[in-house]
Amino acid sequence: MKDVEEIADIMDLQRPARDYNMSSRDPTIKIEAGLLNIYTRKHDQCNVCKLSAREQVLNEVKRLIDRYSNEVLSITIAGHSLGGGLAMFSTYDIAEIGLDLPGRGQELGILDSNNGLKD
Repeated sequence: MKDVEEIADIMDLQRPARDYNMSSRDPTIKIEAGLLNIYTRKHDQCNVCKLSAREQVLNEVKRLIDRYSNEVLSITIAGHSLGGGLAMFSTYDIAEIGLDLPGRGQELGILDSNNGLKD
């Protein structure tokens, strides 16, 4: 019975990405709620937290894509432990909202050091 209870606990912590206003072509995609909360949460009272980690990452990726629009680009996102989870969300998010297809007729290679190449 213990294994079933552990699976139930894990499943209760997973939430659809769409619940956090993240794009997802597949409505069955679920993400661990605690990490997803860290990725999407912001605090108006905090100078460095007025934008969520998600907003900060996506804004910077957009800025770099615009700045280097005449070059062949790739993105490597890496993290360890909690940062690895956030790197994974960022990689997924960039691909799902289409930042990896910047309209130049060329896909942007995205590497999440935790999961391999997304093409």
